[in-house]
Amino acid sequence: LLFSAPLLFAARGTWRWSEWSHLADVAVLLAGVWLLGLPVATALFSAFFLRWRFAVPWWQGALAGITVALFQWGLFERWLEIPLGLGRLGTLL
Repeated sequence: LLFSAPLLFAARGTWRWSEWSHLADVAVLLAGVWLLGLPVATALFSAFFLRWRFAVPWWQGALAGITVALFQWGLFERWLEIPLGLGRLGTLL
């Protein structure tokens, strides 16, 4: 055997509230991607996450969220020509 560590990721009862809250954040992001599409959900989630977790000013969070969404859109849609999902609301438009 190469590793002597146990195979479990985390033993029962060892997760704290901070780990569970990160799972909740991911669940919210995935629901937003399903509903709003990847670029919009990423921008909103990044802005909210930076404001809530790291207490940055709202304008810095919004600027970072928009920058990430624009970079993501330019990379996938324009450069790699991979269409990003529009989400449920995008398909209704």
